Amino acid sequence: MFSLPQQEEKRLELANTFIILAITLLGTFLRFQYLQKSDFVINDGGMFYTMILDLERNNYLLPMFTSYNQSQIPFAYPPLSFYEGAFINQFLHVDLITIFRWYPLIFNILSIPAVYFLSMEIVRKTKQAIISTGFYAILLPGFEWLISGGGLTRSPAHTFFIISFTLYLAFLRTREKKHLIFSIFTGALMTLHHIEYCWMLVFSSVLFSFYKWKIKENLGPLLLFFFGIGILTAPYWVVILLKHGPEPFLSAFSAGEFNFLSTFARLTILVFTEETLIAFINVLAIIGLLYCLFTKNFIIVIWLVLIGFLNPRSANRSLIFPVVILASIAIDELICPALDNLRTSQVENSEKKSKIKLFTKADPKLYSHLFILFAFGFPFFLGFINTLGIHPVLSMLPQQELEALQWIRDNTDKNGVFVVLNPSIEWHMDKLGEWFPALTNRKSLTTIQGTEWLPDSTFEKEKIIYDEFKECAKTGETCLAEWELKNHNKFDYLVVSRVNGSMNSQDIGLKFFIKTVEESEKYDCIYTNDVINIYKKKGN
Repeated sequence: MFSLPQQEEKRLELANTFIILAITLLGTFLRFQYLQKSDFVINDGGMFYTMILDLERNNYLLPMFTSYNQSQIPFAYPPLSFYEGAFINQFLHVDLITIFRWYPLIFNILSIPAVYFLSMEIVRKTKQAIISTGFYAILLPGFEWLISGGGLTRSPAHTFFIISFTLYLAFLRTREKKHLIFSIFTGALMTLHHIEYCWMLVFSSVLFSFYKWKIKENLGPLLLFFFGIGILTAPYWVVILLKHGPEPFLSAFSAGEFNFLSTFARLTILVFTEETLIAFINVLAIIGLLYCLFTKNFIIVIWLVLIGFLNPRSANRSLIFPVVILASIAIDELICPALDNLRTSQVENSEKKSKIKLFTKADPKLYSHLFILFAFGFPFFLGFINTLGIHPVLSMLPQQELEALQWIRDNTDKNGVFVVLNPSIEWHMDKLGEWFPALTNRKSLTTIQGTEWLPDSTFEKEKIIYDEFKECAKTGETCLAEWELKNHNKFDYLVVSRVNGSMNSQDIGLKFFIKTVEESEKYDCIYTNDVINIYKKKGN
């Protein structure tokens, strides 16, 4: 039999488990609203789709290059997700599109309860950890790029980062070897899914190991942590080094698009949460940040600044961890105590006036509990409203574009070279551009994805070429010949899609460009539907 304190502790543990489960279900509900809008993959993932097929065709041996976009891109990406996808596809007979839809979502859902344990290791307060988890479950950076098709690699790595870092922090607190061993194992799984998270784990672990100058105490375990992950992942990186040398890794890490001024500006304006209409949680995080500075609790603030400067390519996705913790600190340390004092004062004044003791019947924490419910419920409601519209990232290729890509695959020259023009102006938001090579098996001169692994600053050069091509939409068909000549490119086919990625509707801005193409009499229109035109150069 449990004693009364033990019974109370068990009851609280059960209640906390129920709350985390409820938060996870609500977070799942929000994520599913985006997934159920189409039968296709959310946003990106075209290159990974091709890499799984490459792996299957090569009998599960790593190829030298991926066939994606016929660009001789080294098959240097951490391959564990591709092996998992190929296994599910070939042995469990699940088609790849279904895998790309559900696999990232499942891992992202698992990250929600994982955030609770990470927050507990950092703040050591249950209420703050629960509030942090609630905010993480409903904020876009916690799932925006993780449930998309490219989340096949990002989402498992994101979740394994949380688990590995949590276990490492648990080791620093308890010195139990089992925590260090499992942190190494999960850190290796993280690295084998997505190498970018490896850098996040490195500087986060260094910060929390050496904070308050605990260098002598924690240097040995930290080096063992890194060495263990390096050994477990050696079959991957040694093979890549032997095949390609260090160039693919150096190219990928240099493609992080770091800009000191933009990073400084992002941290200065303190906008992290991507909320709809009202940045409610963002304001709470700012209050929590100031509270931590005033109380000299610097480590979370330092972590936030380090993420902003050292991991700028996916800053908001990484900043979500300190941001939700800071917001929970604002609620638990400042707002709730003030509301509890207000409630207690009101009850005491009421008792004095009525001369009847009411405090036993009145909940002294009523106001703070109501505020916590509002602090979660209001952003959740706004997040749900956001799912009703078309999100530029959390949307899919429409059926008309998919039909056109299938037609290209079946009816055009296999050696034909394409350019694809659509309203997207940022390469990483160009869904059609990424999926085009994967679904057509044709070469696209306007697809950037994968070039970050190529040498000689190819990624930066391709971005400039892409941006210049997009300008042709404004100037008309004559721009195409100039673009070809300047960049030493030659194409055979021109694809023009009027689907706007932010509205999923026809974009009238390209009507002028289409008019100039047809008036030039240099192209034959070989396919058209409601939103897409395909032209072939005459004489090709």
